[in-house]
Amino acid sequence: MYVGESSEEKRVTALLTLGEIACVSVENEQRILMELSKAAAGINQEKMLELGAREEEKEKEKGKGKEKGKEKEHEDSMVPGSRRRGDDLVTFIMEHIARALSYQSPKALVESHLSFLLKEWCEQKYPLNEFPIHLLHETNFVEFLKNYDKVLLPKLVFLMDRKNIQSIADLIPGATASKLIIEHFSSIFAHTFPLYYTRGRNGKYGKEKDLGIQICEKFLPPYLGSNSIDSLIPKELDDILIHLLELVRFRKNVDEVISGSSGPANGDDDDGSDELEIKPPNYLPQTVEQVFDHLAQGFQKSKAVELFFKTKDRVQKILLHINQRLAQSHRKEVIISSFICYL
Repeated sequence: MYVGESSEEKRVTALLTLGEIACVSVENEQRILMELSKAAAGINQEKMLELGAREEEKEKEKGKGKEKGKEKEHEDSMVPGSRRRGDDLVTFIMEHIARALSYQSPKALVESHLSFLLKEWCEQKYPLNEFPIHLLHETNFVEFLKNYDKVLLPKLVFLMDRKNIQSIADLIPGATASKLIIEHFSSIFAHTFPLYYTRGRNGKYGKEKDLGIQICEKFLPPYLGSNSIDSLIPKELDDILIHLLELVRFRKNVDEVISGSSGPANGDDDDGSDELEIKPPNYLPQTVEQVFDHLAQGFQKSKAVELFFKTKDRVQKILLHINQRLAQSHRKEVIISSFICYL
């Protein structure tokens, strides 16, 4: 398919193809944004080309050759006479995705998925200082850390990445690793504590619970000093509840959830071919419900719902968060799932 094309033309075609695929679903959006982020940082260019070529072939195999030709003609009409190079090309594709999905800007698009992007970046062990911060209109790495440490720290704790945690603390003026972890404890708790209640596909507790024990009982305490997890929970409860809700994901698609279609429960054996794969630090509703029950017992409440309605301020804070999350959602399925999550 690329016979006779130059290396730059192949790159343009691959990026344009990825840009169109990103608009199909949230999962595609995140996956393609990760590839574009790596491209912006100059990482895995060849893999990106192969991915674009493979996805384009899939479209052709589905009998969409004619429609694909129209899309390609439309894509070519958007590309200036002299094709953009380097980061300009990646930015151009992100502008196209942002526009197609009604984001205010490419920056808003990246911010919407920054939690996922940073998690993948750190999991794949790319140097943190090579993350393409210019996609967020940041020019200074330290300023980037100061502005987005609340997103980054929970991911690093989840990965038990002492080296990067310490590096961030060393770079941010006046910060220490302990101060940062205590400052962002509510989000860190929401990312890690549900591991205690996460079952494997066989329905049994296993490596996820072991990871929760490792993080919460061994990795975190040295950073907390005289503070304990139990002593921090009451101070951070409002934000903990909100962060837990943010991490809820549905395994089946939204239409099945709404219709109440029966399916395997969390942890039941199933090939999962028609389900979304939910990986920590995202959690199924029933997992988060168990965390709510645990918290309710700690506050001597008979029902988890009593935690949410204990004070008027807490209710207002959660409602404000719901409103902000819905306002920032750009896909019908995300908006609907958000409603279901908070009901």
